[in-house]
Amino acid sequence: MYISILNFYRNISAEKRQPYLVVLIFILYLLLHLWPILRFGYTAFGYDTGIYRHYITGYFERLGDTAITPFGFANFSNPLMLLGDSVDTIMFVWYLLIAVGMFWAFYLVAREFFNKQTAVFAVFLFTISATQFAFYWWYYYRNYLALFLLLITLLLVKKKSWLAIFTLIGIGIIHPLTLAPLGIALLVYAIIDSSSRKFVLSSGIIAAVLLFLINWQELALYLDQLDGSLGLAKNFVAAGRPEFTGSFITPIIFVSAILIYLPYGILGLWQNFRKQILLTSFFGANLFLILIGFAFYRRFLVFLDLMLIIFAASYFTSAVQSVWTQKWGKQVVAIFVVVLLAIQVWLVVIRQPLISDSDFAAIRGADNLAGEYVLAIDSTYAPWLYGFTNKKIIAPGMFEYDLWDREGWGRFWFTKNNQERVELLEQYGGRPIYIFIGERYRDLGEKMMEDSRFMKVVEGVIEYRNSME
Repeated sequence: MYISILNFYRNISAEKRQPYLVVLIFILYLLLHLWPILRFGYTAFGYDTGIYRHYITGYFERLGDTAITPFGFANFSNPLMLLGDSVDTIMFVWYLLIAVGMFWAFYLVAREFFNKQTAVFAVFLFTISATQFAFYWWYYYRNYLALFLLLITLLLVKKKSWLAIFTLIGIGIIHPLTLAPLGIALLVYAIIDSSSRKFVLSSGIIAAVLLFLINWQELALYLDQLDGSLGLAKNFVAAGRPEFTGSFITPIIFVSAILIYLPYGILGLWQNFRKQILLTSFFGANLFLILIGFAFYRRFLVFLDLMLIIFAASYFTSAVQSVWTQKWGKQVVAIFVVVLLAIQVWLVVIRQPLISDSDFAAIRGADNLAGEYVLAIDSTYAPWLYGFTNKKIIAPGMFEYDLWDREGWGRFWFTKNNQERVELLEQYGGRPIYIFIGERYRDLGEKMMEDSRFMKVVEGVIEYRNSME
């Protein structure tokens, strides 16, 4: 059978092989993205899983409530809920469908800006990109959806389609910060490319006006936060908000992850920076925002990676054509492809969930307890408790029920005197509070239970109850 398939492949022309290659690469891509869901279920992705589960449910339950804080992602999840989709379907099936759409959108972008051969190399590098898979795995859902719309926007702008107005509005509603590099890139593109200037400026202005009319409340919140810190992540960090770095891989880790195609990306950029003004402008805009440390700058590494992949693919197209005809050229290319695939498969398979099965089971069990408050010892457990219980979650520096500052949490964690912990917990009005210790903080749990006011109720959960009640 293998020989028959090989002979069939050899007997078709290079031009006709491309669809088969793309489909094969897509199957590999799909399997890699399906693996964590099939293997780990609810704990397949990063801790934002719990946060999105909470928001999808909460914003649908309060549909039409004008007092609720605007959250653009609800404009995606609420219609799906109204159509009868479950929370799990939105969280996993739709998320996977967006990943599928991302693959084909990226293929079309590479083909439109370059050619079919480059598009094949582009989706292959996209499939084996550690950065792209990490972005998928960390479950930045609204950012991920906005990236899909961004790729469609690049395609529509290239074709000068007025439909780009709608995708720009969609990006601005779902994840406004994605418009930062895209807006800069489109402005530079309009200045340099006179043939596209009228279309880009007209569509951009129309989209900006409509977006402001539709989503002005959330945009005002973003602008207020950015204005207070000059839009720089370091100022947010100094104010005790490290999440504004983007909570993604660092630039150093990013460079190490792309070393295998970074030189080719730079060479491809050098060859095409004048021919592909839009892509070059988008690359430059992201690089600029990363270098100045703009808010959420680490997320822009994902966009930078996409541009490097496309430019690397354009260079590979000509390089492989010259190598292919050399002695052992086909074998060298084949080994290169197999090694890259093997590395990516290995990275995907060895990746483990952020919490264990027993901890997740304990979190689900905590939802059945009678009290209304659950205290998470650290921020790792907090998002899972937030999404998979109906409790009020107390967690360090997170959510609306945290009454302690950094010093207070330090006292709670490290004091040798349980009375200090009791005094902190009493700030919640003397109510019973469940303390989730999980597997990681059993020693701390043992110290607490030396006091009769702390009692183990289920595995991984301690109840605090004031003895005066």
